[in-house]
Amino acid sequence: MNIKQEKNIHHMVSLIGGFIGGYGIITRASNFGSAETTNMIAIIVGLFDRDMEAALLRTCALIIYIAAIVFTIVIPKVSKINVKYLSLIISAIGMVGMAFIAPEVHP
Repeated sequence: MNIKQEKNIHHMVSLIGGFIGGYGIITRASNFGSAETTNMIAIIVGLFDRDMEAALLRTCALIIYIAAIVFTIVIPKVSKINVKYLSLIISAIGMVGMAFIAPEVHP
């Protein structure tokens, strides 16, 4: 892959990230879906408030986040899959999936 293709992919991923962040802030009561630090704080708050359902849900999200980081390292080592294109495909699937989340779902 040449440098121009790398730049184009970088710009597309940045655009997707900005859209997802804006979507969370505008439509989901100012919740920024990419803020894993906020998610970990919410886990602790859920535990102290004895809201085990919320703590468990956010713990599952944390596990998915950690797994995604691990897979970005493992996938290129065990296969010839281009992780950058795979990331774009998964992001597109996630964006389409967000459209089906009802507005009354608790963030």
